[in-house]
Amino acid sequence: MTALVRSLVTCLLAILGATAAELAAQPSLPVVPGGHGFAMATRAAYGGSRAPAVLRVTNTLASGAGSFREAVLATGPRVIIFETSGTIDIGEDGINIVEPYLTIAGQTAPSPGITIKGGGLNVYAHDVLISHLRIRPGDGGKVLPQTADHDGALMYVAFGREPSNIVWDHCSISWAGGKVADLLALGTQNRVTVSFWRSILSEALFHAKNVIVDKGQPSSLGLLLTGNTGGGADVSVIGNLFAHNSDRNPEVHEGVRLQFLNNVIYNWGIDSQAQGGNNYEWATFFYAPVAAGPVRATIRGNVYIAGPGPHPTVPLYAVGVWVLPPGSQIYMADNIRDERLQQVREYFQNRRMFDPRVLTSPVPLDGVPVLPASSVKSQVLTTAGARPADRDAVDRRIVNEVQTYTGKVIRSQNEVGGWPDLAANVRRLTLPANPHQATPSGYTNLEAWLHAFSAAVEGGTAAPAQLAASNGRSRPW
Repeated sequence: MTALVRSLVTCLLAILGATAAELAAQPSLPVVPGGHGFAMATRAAYGGSRAPAVLRVTNTLASGAGSFREAVLATGPRVIIFETSGTIDIGEDGINIVEPYLTIAGQTAPSPGITIKGGGLNVYAHDVLISHLRIRPGDGGKVLPQTADHDGALMYVAFGREPSNIVWDHCSISWAGGKVADLLALGTQNRVTVSFWRSILSEALFHAKNVIVDKGQPSSLGLLLTGNTGGGADVSVIGNLFAHNSDRNPEVHEGVRLQFLNNVIYNWGIDSQAQGGNNYEWATFFYAPVAAGPVRATIRGNVYIAGPGPHPTVPLYAVGVWVLPPGSQIYMADNIRDERLQQVREYFQNRRMFDPRVLTSPVPLDGVPVLPASSVKSQVLTTAGARPADRDAVDRRIVNEVQTYTGKVIRSQNEVGGWPDLAANVRRLTLPANPHQATPSGYTNLEAWLHAFSAAVEGGTAAPAQLAASNGRSRPW
């Protein structure tokens, strides 16, 4: 489409009054500008049959009018914006996202942003964008088995719902007793798509007091990816920081196609003796014993950094394979192993039924611009996390520990000071005129407005005043 024709179409839509369905007809636009990955084609709140409602979070209460929970549990397409900053304790059971077509715009909160405490976000719906949130459950609450959901970010197929087209954009997720993040695509007949984009997944708790860890099972778990029945899962993990997770950075099971690109993985592997006295410790791990679909993965342009441990007297590996079904393929290229503190070996395979390594990518990269590994560490430490230009004390510490080769895997958030005390600042928000009207970019006025907030908290060119609280006065964007 030429620029002139596109402009005429945009004007016509403005005259006629574009519907949500018409605005969703831009499949080439990533839901996050500049974002890449399998799930980026979702329109999130704009994927439904009508324009989304805009719901405002006006307080930090666990429930009730103006609460985050009330907005999440509302029905229909919706965009959630925040007129307050602060910490929201959602309780140990977390919040279940069961209604599709949802955009959570954490970037709209005034400084110092939003932290979710007590539990995680459990996604049972499709077409969901979660941006610029910190999710830090902690080790409080009732004690449950490790198999229960103690996860910061859970995506689970259940009750006939399929968590497909999910994007975690610039989130900071930590202090989970189970997994920091977890995809369980166990009952779907359609292919699930998920993207983790420029997020921080850190400090999964080691043998947390609210978790009964099964004997012989690992603890301090980063990211688990499972797509082992039906359609399987396409997962993109691009530009993220994994820090102080002993295991699963990530762990990949059957049925998954994985783009693992330009990530930094730091200080894994203090729990290798959990599974039968293993004599190895791996960061990225493949374990697919069920023949429900092969694994295909491209591991390219990542940086694996040995941390201070303490480690048992066993070698560290960047990539490890326990067992894979026939047809599985793994492509590895341009991955740096930083051995300043300890040697890091490239690859280990336990059961050599066949060698899954191949010489070309078995996963489509769909035009993803993969950075050379030599520039990835500085890029990730600058851009990852909920608010790179406005980090809380936890993210600042994590990034500093990667830079200085310090820190450790922890058992409790209390070992590192617990949750920072975030001020509940208020900033009233005025929506743009004609919020659902398409702009020449293809995004709506509302989306463009949200993108400006994203640029501000990511270190873009927005004025610093836009990050500040407005003391209750209305401030047009």
